Amino acid sequence: MVDQILAGGATSLVNLVIHALVMGALVKLLLGMAGRGSGAPEFMRYTVVIVTTGSVLFAAHFAEILLWAYTYAAVGAAPPARTSSISPSATTRRSAMATSCRSTIGGFLLR
Repeated sequence: MVDQILAGGATSLVNLVIHALVMGALVKLLLGMAGRGSGAPEFMRYTVVIVTTGSVLFAAHFAEILLWAYTYAAVGAAPPARTSSISPSATTRRSAMATSCRSTIGGFLLR
C-alpha cells in the first residue's frame, strides 16, 4: 500500500513539474509577445495566442496522461494487454466497449 502511495505521489509531483514548466514557458512567451507590436490586428493576435496556448496545454496534458498510463502499467494497476493473435471484429470491439462503459458508469452510479 505504501508503495502505491509513493508511486502515485511521485507521478503527481512529476505531473506538477510538467505543468509548471509548460505554464512558465507560455507566460514568458506571451509576455514577450506583448512587448513588441506586430502590426497585425488585435483580434488576430488574440486568436493566435488562444490557439497556441490551447495546443501547448493539450500537449502537456497528453504527456501527463501518458505518464499516468505508464505508472499504472508499472505498478500493475492496468489490466493486462490482449495477447490473442485473432483480433475481434470492429463490431465486437464496439459492443464490448459499450458494455464495459455501461457497466463502469452503472457501477459508479450505484455506489
